[in-house]
Amino acid sequence: MGSAAGQLVYLKDIADVKWADEELKYYGRYNGEKALFITANMKKGQNIHKMRDEIYSVFDSFEKRLPANIRLERGFDQALNVKSKLGRLQKDFLFAFLLVLITLIPLGLRASGIVMTSIPLSLLIGITGLYLVGFSINQLSIVGAVIALGLLVDDSIVVVENISRWVREGTKPFDAAIKATKQIGTAVLGCTATLILAFLPLMFLPGMAGP
Repeated sequence: MGSAAGQLVYLKDIADVKWADEELKYYGRYNGEKALFITANMKKGQNIHKMRDEIYSVFDSFEKRLPANIRLERGFDQALNVKSKLGRLQKDFLFAFLLVLITLIPLGLRASGIVMTSIPLSLLIGITGLYLVGFSINQLSIVGAVIALGLLVDDSIVVVENISRWVREGTKPFDAAIKATKQIGTAVLGCTATLILAFLPLMFLPGMAGP
């Protein structure tokens, strides 16, 4: 290469350059055949399904230019796991409604209607909270929503049944709601707090799983 004074400086004058072989330490195998793995990591705040579609469109065009003895395989698709968990959340949501109907219809349509209203409202509040603090809907948040949904249904049934018990004993509905909630409110809050504390360490995980 040339220097400022116009003199040539060769690479051999400043470094030792030679051909050498290094011992192979890692072998890539996919379905028993030699393979080269390429991983695409999603940036924070991106939609995993949109990113998957864009990557696959690039794959499709690139695959046409590959030699006949080379194949381009899609070994792992995280978007499918997310889609599966979202479908599971929908099933759990419908199951929660069914459970409320079976359990609370003997107490009246009003009681079951209150609980069935609280379920979507609570999920909406939770998703809004995630959005406000900068978290996205991912596998961890979906699993958390499923767990919270089960706890919400249990707590709602317990509270409504206790209110109904006070009403049956002759207490006015408004007073029954206050007394029944005070009676088991500590237990319900304690159970919820325990669950939150159990999963709180997940926030300190490195990478996208944490904050």
